[in-house]
Amino acid sequence: DILRQAEPFAPDMVLVTGDVADDIKQLPGALKMIDDLGAPLGAYACLGNHEYFRGIGEAVRIYDRSPVALFINKGQRVYRGETPIFIGGIDDPRSMRISDYSIFREDLDQILSETNSDDFVILMSHRPNVLDYAAERNVHLTLSGHTHGGQVGLGGRSFFESVWPERYLWGHYQKNESHLYTSAGAGHWFPFRLGCPAEAPVLELLKV
Repeated sequence: DILRQAEPFAPDMVLVTGDVADDIKQLPGALKMIDDLGAPLGAYACLGNHEYFRGIGEAVRIYDRSPVALFINKGQRVYRGETPIFIGGIDDPRSMRISDYSIFREDLDQILSETNSDDFVILMSHRPNVLDYAAERNVHLTLSGHTHGGQVGLGGRSFFESVWPERYLWGHYQKNESHLYTSAGAGHWFPFRLGCPAEAPVLELLKV
């Protein structure tokens, strides 16, 4: 249903930030539907923790056979007109509750070593906590998920924003010149949502 609703927007690219299918048998079909949007600049993905939970080996093999490119600490440059856009994806820390985010530094450094100074850099990270380091490294835009917005929202923000402000639970954030959008996701963990609807954000990038 979400992909059908996305068709009228004719997106230039599709970026998927992990946890595509909790039932790994549904992953091939989901990736095919994502590719069927026909985005001219391609469809790309990074890993989430549920790919690890459900079998990382099989998940990677499915991606390898699919038309959606999976980025694990690597990226690719595409062009929109004459503008170079570097799309990268980092690995997921796997654990549901982690306190040491140093893995983000190592993974992001590896990706950024492939970039040029004139690239517009888009980072896919399942966990939005990467923003703190992405801002230090001047990543232009980070796209994340994982949190489901806490599945309870108030005024367009997660109800839990004041409790965990450093987790960047839902919506747009900016730190220095680095931007982040954390999607509330298309699915759910608990079987309800309140004030935090499912979403697949459509973002328009304008050159100024």
